[in-house]
Amino acid sequence: MPSLPTASLEVLTHDGRRTLIPLRGRPLILGRAADCDVVIEEPFVSGHHARIEPSSGGYVLRDGGSTNGTWLDGIPVNGGKTLSDGSVVVLGRPGNYRLRFLVPGSSSSAKAAGARTEQDLKEVLEISKVLLSTLELEDVLGRVLDACLRVARAERGYLFLLEGGDLKVRACRDGAVGGATEQQLEFSRSIARRVAETGEAEFFSDLDRNNSRDASESITRLRLQAVACVPLKIQQRVIGIAYLDSHHSAGTPDATGRDVVEVLAGLAAVAIENARLIQERVQNERWLALGRMAGSIVHDIRSPLAALRGTAELLAKKIEDPRHGQKLRAMIGEVDRLARLSGEMLEFSSGAQPLDRKPVSLPALVDEFLQSQEPRLEQEGVRLDARLGEAVTLDLDRQKLLRVLHNIVGNALDAMRPGGTLSVETARRAGRIILAISDTGCGMDQETVARIFEPFFTRGKDQGFGLGMATVKRVVEQHGAVISVESIPGAGTRVELSFPLPEAPEPIALTLPE
Repeated sequence: MPSLPTASLEVLTHDGRRTLIPLRGRPLILGRAADCDVVIEEPFVSGHHARIEPSSGGYVLRDGGSTNGTWLDGIPVNGGKTLSDGSVVVLGRPGNYRLRFLVPGSSSSAKAAGARTEQDLKEVLEISKVLLSTLELEDVLGRVLDACLRVARAERGYLFLLEGGDLKVRACRDGAVGGATEQQLEFSRSIARRVAETGEAEFFSDLDRNNSRDASESITRLRLQAVACVPLKIQQRVIGIAYLDSHHSAGTPDATGRDVVEVLAGLAAVAIENARLIQERVQNERWLALGRMAGSIVHDIRSPLAALRGTAELLAKKIEDPRHGQKLRAMIGEVDRLARLSGEMLEFSSGAQPLDRKPVSLPALVDEFLQSQEPRLEQEGVRLDARLGEAVTLDLDRQKLLRVLHNIVGNALDAMRPGGTLSVETARRAGRIILAISDTGCGMDQETVARIFEPFFTRGKDQGFGLGMATVKRVVEQHGAVISVESIPGAGTRVELSFPLPEAPEPIALTLPE
């Protein structure tokens, strides 16, 4: 058989997305079914509507027994029709898509490539304006991922940010049928970790397995046809990863598309870093204002509270009626509660106090704390799963870290009433020390998770004033560590603290006299 000409099928969808699918000498299936090479989600398109297959010196279009027929340049396809440069393919009837056969070097192909390049450049210019117009981090993350999906012609994507030495999913678009699975997410994260380590983008397709450095078994099992994974870098420092994939080869960007995706990733990294800095500054200023206000209020109410408590105690001693005595005890209890609140507010308003750092074995400290919690765990029917790794000594403020543990574990136990499993783990990962605390409690929605570190924010707790987690975050960051929270409503919450390892002392070079 004579050698086949290099050719592609241009796919133009209703949203303006234009993609070139290379024909590589094997049949290309077109239809509505998810396992087709080109998926056309139109009601008049059959599951496996038509196919393009190689023939002697070219490619032929064949109808696959469809209900509404296949058309080539306005003529119904009966048997097989030879494709020529610029031929237009219609499945069933014209709809929200266009299919055109192109041969590189021809006028039709050059025009299509030029139009696609122009569209990509417009996309980059448009997203540049959008990213500069917003400083909300979550908004920036979502818009970055949407733009990457459009430019790469991908079907599904995740945006990971590097937090605490690991990649955390901060935005996702599960546009494929059935959405993402845990297996798919882990596969995506494994590639993202590799790209984060190398700092180099990766593009590959299941149609060309030789370019894939991952086990083809995984790609086949997930039915992926195209994957793009691009680092988001600031001055060669990776801050995140954009991962994109498709279940059909239309999601494979060409060389120009890859360049555009990498340019977009650079713009996105700058926008994300700016949004982070602004968010941090706004939060710090807000905390400072709240602290000053809290300190002023506390100084004004502490003296009246002391007077109220003293008077209530005096009356309780003199009044013999038990009914009045009960009311006075309730009054004393409420005054004590307000006194605790004023104490927490005063401590919060005083700002971050210097740490009393000393060498501490983190696993030993956690184990000591858990032993002190055994009576409560037993009383509330909570099972403890402790996996404390190797002994690692860090410079920590012992008392402040114990308070951090009290707050996080206390919240976990409150969320699990009655019963459940509390998991506590310490481990070494990616050059950092991880302390993870998980529960099987009621969990939180994403809106609550986003506000969990805000001062005075509380949700559904009889006790507490909303300063616990705000204080936890402050103490953790004082230690140079990072805290992150992941939660699923009805399934539980995981709080992870990531501490940097102490730097090893540089060897001292001794020069001996000759």
